[in-house]
Amino acid sequence: EQTEDLCGGGSVEIDLMSDQVRLSVGLCRLIGVSDPSQTLSRQAVLRRLDADDRARVVQAWRDAVPGQPFELQHRITHASGGVREIHHRGLLENGADGRAHHGVVILQDITSQRDAEHRIQEMANFDTLTGLPNRFQFLQRLQVAMQAAQARGGELLVLAIEVPQIRLVKQSLGFEAGDALAVALARRLTAGFADTSLVARLGEGDFVFLVPETGSNPADAVIGTFARALQSILAEPEVLGTAEVFLNHAVGVARF
Repeated sequence: EQTEDLCGGGSVEIDLMSDQVRLSVGLCRLIGVSDPSQTLSRQAVLRRLDADDRARVVQAWRDAVPGQPFELQHRITHASGGVREIHHRGLLENGADGRAHHGVVILQDITSQRDAEHRIQEMANFDTLTGLPNRFQFLQRLQVAMQAAQARGGELLVLAIEVPQIRLVKQSLGFEAGDALAVALARRLTAGFADTSLVARLGEGDFVFLVPETGSNPADAVIGTFARALQSILAEPEVLGTAEVFLNHAVGVARF
């Protein structure tokens, strides 16, 4: 039981002849069964698996070779409704008659590990302050868009803006105010251009837009439309406490 506590998991013994399942104390905690001495059917345990994963787990057991361990990952639902990420290790065992009589399963809760991996992935690809794609993610998307445009003989645009007020606000009102301005600006840009382009943040006050294809519109017309939309989006000042900050900006354009 102490080992199960340390590993964050538990075990299951399956009697394939009677279709009964016995859960360890740790596994009972993992899925929210109050009585460890309770014997359940295989179907009752399978119902705790995420619906999208259930068939995959059943198939893994059908394909299992006696005496050869197998592994997979899936989700399981606690009695309270919470969903956990699980690493599943199974082993099918034959009886004296050569038929599969018994199965053993060790389930380990890897939710925290998956959450940490997800956070690392987000940090690698997204700006931690605004949630926008960062430089690394933008360059990856740009490369894909350039290849697609080249294959179709199309054209794409990259439009960059610099908003110096973010840096100036940090210097005059503090980092918290500067961060608040960056977040507010990111929301404006995302809302204003979500349907037409990818918006990313490259640095403190540097944002960039990727317009994958100009379609039938000339690039100059697309740039003009973008400039007018940007002017409208940034026309109103941002209120930070008792201060109003007007958002001046510089724009650069690259055509591919």
